[in-house]
Formats: sequence, C-alpha cells, structure tokens
Amino acid sequence: MKPLILVVEDNPDIQTYVRVLLEHNDTRVITADNGEDGLKVLSETTEIPDLIISDINMPKMDGYEFFKVVSEDDRLLRIPFIFLSAFASPEDIRLGKLLGVDDYLTKPINEDDLLAVVAGKISRNRRFKAVNFHLQDLLKSIVPKCMDAEAQNSQTGLLLVVWDKGTILDEESGLSHLDHALTSLAMAVALEEKGNMNENS
Repeated sequence: MKPLILVVEDNPDIQTYVRVLLEHNDTRVITADNGEDGLKVLSETTEIPDLIISDINMPKMDGYEFFKVVSEDDRLLRIPFIFLSAFASPEDIRLGKLLGVDDYLTKPINEDDLLAVVAGKISRNRRFKAVNFHLQDLLKSIVPKCMDAEAQNSQTGLLLVVWDKGTILDEESGLSHLDHALTSLAMAVALEEKGNMNENS
C-alpha cells in the first residue's frame, strides 16, 4: 500500500501544490488547513500516517503547538514530522530542530529536496516498524513460559520502550543491535529458568 502523508498548510495554493506533487510520487495524501484541523483529522482517521508535513505560521493552532501536541500523544509520537515553512533564518531552523522535528525544509519549495526527505523518512519509519514487529515475535518465543499473560505483556512492553528510545536501534543495519540485545535477553532468561529449577529441586 502506498504511504499515507498528512499535509498541514493554511495556504490553499501551496497545500494543493504539495498534495499533487506527493500524489504523483506514489503516496496518498490527506490535508488540513491548520494544526487544530490536523489534530481533528488524526483523531478521525483509522490509519496512522507514515509522515506529517506541517507549515508553522497558521491560524487557530500554529505548527509549533501542533507538533507539541502530536509529540505528547502516545498514538502519534512515532510519526516522522517535517516542518515546511517560510521561516528560513538559521535561528528559525535551529529552533525547529531543537524542538525535535525530524527535518526542517524552507519555502520556496525545492521539489527534489522535499521528495528526497519524504522518501528517506518514510523508508526509515517503515524499517523501524518492521523491526518492532520482528522484536515482538522474538520476545514471545523468549519470555519464560511460566509467566502469566500479564507479566509477558509487561516485559515485552518494557523492552519495546527501550527499543523505541533508540538504545537498541542501529540506523545502518537496523537489526544488529537488536540481535545482540535479544541474545543477551535469551541468555538471561535461560539462567533465570535454570536458577528456578535448581531452587525447586
């Protein structure tokens, strides 16, 4: 399925231009006119977007506030977020990056730059999701069988939080740190089970 992108832009001409550009490059696009409308779109959609592109200077809710709300929502915080703004001074760009956005592009729009950044962020996000699924499947086979379902879910959730914070992710290979971590986990679980068996014998 083609990736889904949310474009939040109050200028109708720019919004249409970005939407058409992205749709012509194998993506699906949903739009909003400001941050407030963007949050409404996100709350109503059943499919989490693969990427958000947002202007900064917008009515009702600007891009800064919109990003803040998105980044504080557990359901949305993993979506790559790009500012696309006419605020083009080094100070503006530095502020955006300090806030934690994944990238900051300036207007007038450079099509090649926009498409390259979009492709890179979507690819990385999809690798991240794929590795998370891989991690979940492996954990299910590693977590001790003696644990009840609640304990298994708790341990899996804890490790996914560690993974999500980037302590395991190797951006180059995507899996090498994960494999090392799972090997260590398997050894720890095996030692714990052996210890429990010795105590019960």
